[in-house]
Amino acid sequence: MNSNKHISFFLKRIWGANKVATIVNFAQYILLGASSSLSLLFTANIINAISLYEGVNPNSIKINIVVNAFFLALIALFQLFFEKFSQALREKHIYAVRQNIEKEICVKLSRIPQDILDTKEFQDDFRIVNETNTNLYLFITYIAQGMSLIVQLAMPLILVTRLSWPLLFPSLCMVLFSVYRLSKIQLRYWSEYLSNTTLRRKMDYHVGLFMNEGFFSVIRAFSREDYFFKKAKSSIDESINNANEAIANQNKKYAKLQLVILIIPIAIALVAVRKFYESHISVGDVIMFLGLGKSIHSAVISSGVIVQKTQEVSISLKRVYDFIFDSVEVNEDDNCYQMVECVENIEIDNLTFYYPKSKIPALSNISLSINSGDLVAFVGENGSGKTTLIKILLGLYKNYEGSIRINGINLRNISQDNLMKIFAPCFQDYLKPQFLLKEAVGLSRIDEMDDVQIKEVLQMNNGTDMIEAYSLDTQLGTQFTNGVDLSIGQWQKVAVSRAMYAERNVILADEPMASLDIYSELQLLKAVKLNHNKNAPKISILISHRMAGIKMCSKIFVLDCGVLVEEGEHEHLISLGGKYSTMYNAQNDSVKKGNGK
Repeated sequence: MNSNKHISFFLKRIWGANKVATIVNFAQYILLGASSSLSLLFTANIINAISLYEGVNPNSIKINIVVNAFFLALIALFQLFFEKFSQALREKHIYAVRQNIEKEICVKLSRIPQDILDTKEFQDDFRIVNETNTNLYLFITYIAQGMSLIVQLAMPLILVTRLSWPLLFPSLCMVLFSVYRLSKIQLRYWSEYLSNTTLRRKMDYHVGLFMNEGFFSVIRAFSREDYFFKKAKSSIDESINNANEAIANQNKKYAKLQLVILIIPIAIALVAVRKFYESHISVGDVIMFLGLGKSIHSAVISSGVIVQKTQEVSISLKRVYDFIFDSVEVNEDDNCYQMVECVENIEIDNLTFYYPKSKIPALSNISLSINSGDLVAFVGENGSGKTTLIKILLGLYKNYEGSIRINGINLRNISQDNLMKIFAPCFQDYLKPQFLLKEAVGLSRIDEMDDVQIKEVLQMNNGTDMIEAYSLDTQLGTQFTNGVDLSIGQWQKVAVSRAMYAERNVILADEPMASLDIYSELQLLKAVKLNHNKNAPKISILISHRMAGIKMCSKIFVLDCGVLVEEGEHEHLISLGGKYSTMYNAQNDSVKKGNGK
């Protein structure tokens, strides 16, 4: 029972989303399963009535024909009604279920530490979880089709009792055996096909190269279309051969089993013909029983596919269920939150952090102090741990060793809401919200946006060109009508302006100058310093690869492979002749050579 908790979970969500839609959806398929048998029954009654028309009471025969014809028409009308009406209702139902499931997924996402969210393993798993959108529809469809097949098998078997009671038991045993064997064949085929996912991923990758306009342009620029086409064809052939081999094995087993399943309609047909010649049944009954045998045969054949498909979708849905309900351990004390309003100092002591499943620390024994009024820079090569440190300060990464104290209060004892009220972040992968321009800048105070202040902060960050070109009510991005797309540099200015407009006590800017030209970079550095001195004291923390403007900072921390190797002011670090001096001089020489050219 425990292994099927996810089935129960989704069925409850399906029922809870819209009870009427659930009933209508399943009723449609149940009627569909019964319709073929009922149609045969009413048709047989009409044929039998016609054959007896010259009998004693023609009027009763006419009434019999009309009644059976009416029921035949009623079945057709119901099928037409359900087909047209329930399709829209079913789509609305699926959307409601999906929306509720996605809410639960979002709630779970909000509780997962950022360090886990950022791992490739989690992101790969989450892609599978996102298949819910499609699989929810398939899950409901396959469950409904399964119910339809049960009815489609039950109705003929019940009607067969009119022909011969002794025929029921062997027919039922043969049906159960055939469904079991077909399901096993289908599941084995699917597992064989899935077992070679490497080949299919390889095929998808090479085919995807030709679908990627940018990559294909590079291939064409080097005149290597033939080379990549051969690689794509080779991987396609491998995948097709693998699939064909699995299909061939399946078809051999299918062919043998289908011969066995034919025993049911053949047995019913033989008994029906014998009864007809013995004058126990009429010609209409013979036609009905022949049709019932065919209906049982087709339902048994379809059942194997439905079992395999339901199993396939069930595996995917179980991932969603496990994702929602699996617990995530976090080293966090939720019992004694304390408030911080104005940051006076940040003390980091022996901070060590490992990403999940990594044996190498991203940060190792970091100890430093930042005080109110400091304009701080963290510098280092890619992968040195700068961004990781910022995310820990923001409370996004929880499972660290050592201690971080803000105003003497352990970071673990400060609520996430409180942290978001004292820190204003600007990440390297900054947000590009396709909102109005004023909303994109004023996001932190969106309920009380001040157009004058928004313009001021944009001008401070050299965004005068945007103010002159667009109004604050301009729609950004290309997803919506009349939207305008900004350049990378303009998006970055919006991101920095958003952090400054928040008017928080601590600004954390991760690579705020990465996409700017030299002039815009200098303007932004001036804006950072101006904002830092505005309404002082406050703390500003910069992460940057650009060394030219870093010398204005009062404290510079140099990270190398997750270790704090140097700290101090610019002149002091230059005099040490260490890591900072090497990086600064190398970048300075590069700029000079560039200017020389």
